[in-house]
Amino acid sequence: MSRHSFYDKTSRPWVNARLTNAAIVGHTTTTEAKIWVRAWEEDNAGEPIAGQGPYWLVVCSAPIPAHLGQPQIVTEQGGQVSLILNGPGGTRSVLSSLVSAQSLSLRYQTDLTGTVTITDLQPGTRYY
Repeated sequence: MSRHSFYDKTSRPWVNARLTNAAIVGHTTTTEAKIWVRAWEEDNAGEPIAGQGPYWLVVCSAPIPAHLGQPQIVTEQGGQVSLILNGPGGTRSVLSSLVSAQSLSLRYQTDLTGTVTITDLQPGTRYY
């Protein structure tokens, strides 16, 4: 007897390429939004290995300028979270447009799916 998995349906034909990661905007109000996320593989539950760790959902009021460097989440003492851009030649800059950065653990027990509620949003504002 074959065992079919809801998540990895390789034995079932599908005409489109399968999604490996996704984010969907759920319930929203003028000041908050619930974001559903799904990942391709499980995080390692707080045990970073070779740069892997929990997933992060980052929301900014402006696009993250990729030309300034690789983004890095930094958690300060007291829980304050910053987004640092590590640029060429060792340059580092703090992204001032950060609105929210929340970590979430995506495990097989939760079907690699999680939700994050973003609060304190401003009506009529575009977020990235």
